Amino acid sequence: MILVVLYPLLGGVYHWGLLLYPVALGLYILFIWGLALALSVLNVEFRDIKHLVEIAVMFLFWLTPVGYDLNTLKGVSHTVVSINPLTSYMQLFHIILYNGKIPDDKTFLVATLWTFGSVALGAYLFRKKAFRLVEDL
Repeated sequence: MILVVLYPLLGGVYHWGLLLYPVALGLYILFIWGLALALSVLNVEFRDIKHLVEIAVMFLFWLTPVGYDLNTLKGVSHTVVSINPLTSYMQLFHIILYNGKIPDDKTFLVATLWTFGSVALGAYLFRKKAFRLVEDL
């Protein structure tokens, strides 16, 4: 709700594409939830996962186009950043919030596939390991 109020004050213009923002945000939240579920289950079994996650989060932070557009990168850096799963979500946010347009189907499809993959992996690992999690802790 804060974004709705502050959006025009920050230079944004209301448009119909903003109605897709909750969908994009929901996909992003579900992706993170699935990833967190999978990593939390794996952390119980493999204690060193938390150290690898700390390093991976740092790399993902620098390789995710949050404050810049993906199209500003060229060559190998464009390829590396574009294979980052978080890039598709940031592209959705950029197109909706900054460009004031409706994202194309490909961008939504890629984000949706990453989301379903993450949730499926997290749910699978949780179902497979749930009965032993308490004992392993």
